[in-house]
Amino acid sequence: MTREKKMRNKIERLLFDQNWGNSQFEITEVEDPHLISAGTHDTGHWKIFVDFDKRIDKLDDILGKINVSTIDKLRGQRSYFDGKDNLDSLLYFVVGHEVGHWKHCPGHIDDREEIMSGVAEGLQRIGFDSEKVENQSQRVYNMFADILDNVMSMYRDKKKEKFQEGFLGFYAKEGSLSEYSDDFYLFVDTQVRLGIDEPLMKKFASFFRKDKDALSNVTKEILNILVEDSSLAAKIMNEQLTLQEKVDIYHRLNEKNKWHRKARDFASLLGKYIKEQDPNDNRLSHGYGGQSGKPRQQQGSKGNNKHEGCNHADDKNIRELVKRSLDKGHSVGYAPKTIALDELYKMRAERIVMDLKKREGDMYRLAVAYLQRKEITNSNFNMNNVDWQNPEVGMDEKGQLTLDFLEKLNPVFANKKGAEKGGRLPDILFIVDRSGSVIEGYDPGRGTGAYDMILRSMYSVFKYLEDNNQIQNMRFGTILFDNIPNYFSGWKTFYDMQDIKDPLLMPGDPKFNPEINFIMKKMIPKQRGFLGGTNLDLDTIVEATDDKQGNYWAIIISDGEIHNRGEAREAVQYMADKGNPISFIRVGYSMDNEFAEYVSEVGGQVYHVKDASDLSKLVLKEAKHHYA
Repeated sequence: MTREKKMRNKIERLLFDQNWGNSQFEITEVEDPHLISAGTHDTGHWKIFVDFDKRIDKLDDILGKINVSTIDKLRGQRSYFDGKDNLDSLLYFVVGHEVGHWKHCPGHIDDREEIMSGVAEGLQRIGFDSEKVENQSQRVYNMFADILDNVMSMYRDKKKEKFQEGFLGFYAKEGSLSEYSDDFYLFVDTQVRLGIDEPLMKKFASFFRKDKDALSNVTKEILNILVEDSSLAAKIMNEQLTLQEKVDIYHRLNEKNKWHRKARDFASLLGKYIKEQDPNDNRLSHGYGGQSGKPRQQQGSKGNNKHEGCNHADDKNIRELVKRSLDKGHSVGYAPKTIALDELYKMRAERIVMDLKKREGDMYRLAVAYLQRKEITNSNFNMNNVDWQNPEVGMDEKGQLTLDFLEKLNPVFANKKGAEKGGRLPDILFIVDRSGSVIEGYDPGRGTGAYDMILRSMYSVFKYLEDNNQIQNMRFGTILFDNIPNYFSGWKTFYDMQDIKDPLLMPGDPKFNPEINFIMKKMIPKQRGFLGGTNLDLDTIVEATDDKQGNYWAIIISDGEIHNRGEAREAVQYMADKGNPISFIRVGYSMDNEFAEYVSEVGGQVYHVKDASDLSKLVLKEAKHHYA
């Protein structure tokens, strides 16, 4: 197997783990003094490219020679990087960084433009003329967006320690090429102070800079701009951060409505330390943790690169992208990963038969038709009225597929009884374990792993309900559990199904990890500690149950190794006391029967599946059992 093929396989594996489609990246072996670089080109489809040099196989030797004397004194070993799988961590960081630009910053073309305009204003404030603003704004934008991306990933990535090690390896590699410039030192130092947990690495950037002391106060000023708290900025400089402090910082960094102002102030400060650079100096365009959201070459460079013009677009094209990208999960404008996966699992769904007894249901009001649909032209539209099921398929000027979503107008309502549709079905609450033991081996591209079978089963139920005109009358909810607090989607109708499917299709996406979004609400008032592992959150179960009128059928899918057993027992009891039937499908070879016993005690059905390939069949039998 060629070196390029081996590298491609490693990087593909990492991208697939991030649910990144195989048509959305490009991997090439090139001659590159920086060993590896990455970024995006073709903004409209958020395609990642990774270029690597054959010498990357020698990464361990290169890192092993870096700052041997300095780190030797601090750690008592040959090198911080000695004995580690540095290439594996580096690739993990590079891929995580690129996907992080999608997840964290900028995430959306509107936010990218807000940051860019703030940077331009900041540089103008300190006297940059129009030509200098044009030449340097991309560089400053890169630094601002990379700081937010990397720090939020260091806090939120599922393998935070590995991401941090890859980050250190990447920037140590850059330091081996030449001493950090003023602005580059400030860029790296800010990230290390905010995100690296290793105490001795707090001064990592100083290993690659001789006169670093003069810049320390500038780092503190940058931190104050980002977190808007001088006392917190002072602590970040030298002390370890608590979990609650990291949560607070994450919220501060994630306030998108402040990005324009923060980028302006950041540029006004950092711009004073930017020296005139040769526009053809590739040191600038490779010296960041990947190139997502930025061109391979800086503005003003000569266009002799195959990725020339990456992410550049005139105003007309940008406006068109904004129009098609109003929500990054629902249009081609920004990597429509959930839509692609949705279509994939619709195809994988099995055609099943369910014998339903007709039952009289309560009268209910159902929107049976819409008299009009209109094109979405701006951000002023109702998400609940978008016709997600029927996008218009077209083709752009490059011959690539496009999807345009329309808003449904003027609904026609009818009063119907449950029996008219073959019986009013109970609503469904999927309670899905997304801990490492269940997610392990999940590959949506290849269709492997236990979690893949879970999705096939759920989509088979969706398919039956849709084919038999049942799904329009139902409501659905999704709870994903691992850490506390758990994620709850809320109860949704058929017309909001994307809100149910997205967390199921993207179980590792940060926006479906509520410990960051709700940890302040759930932890601090109650002095409740954050719980890692596999935990079923009573508060989330109570929220889902109390937010629901009428009963639902709860389907719990897990390997049964639930850590907070007392609280999990209370959660099961609460659902049962409210009259909700429960099915627990236990997957794998664990001998832990305690949670299964809880479910049995309250009258729930328990099934043990050692072979994940049987999961689809069992879920569907459960559906038949309860619906009939």
